[in-house]
Amino acid sequence: MPGEPSENRHRFAVDLLAAPAGATVLEFGAGTGAGSAQVLANDPAARVVVVDRSATAVARIGLRLADELAEGRVTLLDVELAALELPEASVDAAFGVNVNAFWMTMALRESAALMRALAPGAPLVVAYGADPTGSPTRARATLASVAANLASGGFLVEREVVAAEGSAVVARRP
Repeated sequence: MPGEPSENRHRFAVDLLAAPAGATVLEFGAGTGAGSAQVLANDPAARVVVVDRSATAVARIGLRLADELAEGRVTLLDVELAALELPEASVDAAFGVNVNAFWMTMALRESAALMRALAPGAPLVVAYGADPTGSPTRARATLASVAANLASGGFLVEREVVAAEGSAVVARRP
């Protein structure tokens, strides 16, 4: 439902992404597909590539975005991000919300997959929902880890954002 915490954190991530009009946008760890739905609602010319390792999630997203799927604006992939194989530089922007790999591990394989798929200069947002305790300190610690891991994977980290809607690292493919 609009206004729900899930919708808010996805809207936050999509707003930070600021994908160019008509972009091909990759949502990884897509879960409910809320972020992809937001991208498609914001830009009638956008296309999304939706990636989740859960076949159940991918099936639900297919139902949620059935019209856009039929129009050819959505590609659904049931695959782990680390194993993602898209044509090189075929994606204009990418984002993920609450994807633990980027703060729990160095995520080198995930970063490599994104680096291959993203066009040079393309933005990347790794976002998290608002901390339930409201602690910006905890959010900043998570973001510092994510930023370091993205930098280790070759991304140019532009900024870390902590807001009421959530927190995020905004980076760019060189």
